[in-house]
Amino acid sequence: MYEKSGIDWWKNWFIQFPELFEFFPAWFIVSIALTLLEVVLYMRSRQDTEEPAFVSPAESLILTEEQTALNSAPVKSRIVMIESIQQYKTIYRLTPEGISEEIARKTFEELTVDAGNTLLLVHKSFMVAPDLIERIQRDGRDYSLVLKHIKKPIPISRNKLEDVRALLL
Repeated sequence: MYEKSGIDWWKNWFIQFPELFEFFPAWFIVSIALTLLEVVLYMRSRQDTEEPAFVSPAESLILTEEQTALNSAPVKSRIVMIESIQQYKTIYRLTPEGISEEIARKTFEELTVDAGNTLLLVHKSFMVAPDLIERIQRDGRDYSLVLKHIKKPIPISRNKLEDVRALLL
């Protein structure tokens, strides 16, 4: 065995592999190594394409009439969108400072009542404020919504597409 107290112990860490194979089966070590590699590659791919999900007020130097009205409005926040991931709901609120995110463990029905029944269910995982829909965009067979103040496209289920189109007309 080599001495770990020296400076170069980290260069020879792989010398320990034969001892690992004595304690753990080879398939276990290989599966752990592949899992770690998959995690590293996934994190690198997300790091390259990660964009903020919202448009901050500082990005636009020219204020439109709507932005001016929002800035002069009372400080009350407004729900723009709710995203569901399993039992957790991410609530995106429009505030004078920009978009804020809040995570809650409530059902869509409870959140709809809290929002005053103003939200539209466009997908099993997304509810949006209908007056903030800018347009519908198509990507192959799939459709998604583009909302004001949100960069992230919101998917629309096929059975809700006609309802959303009728709302926009």
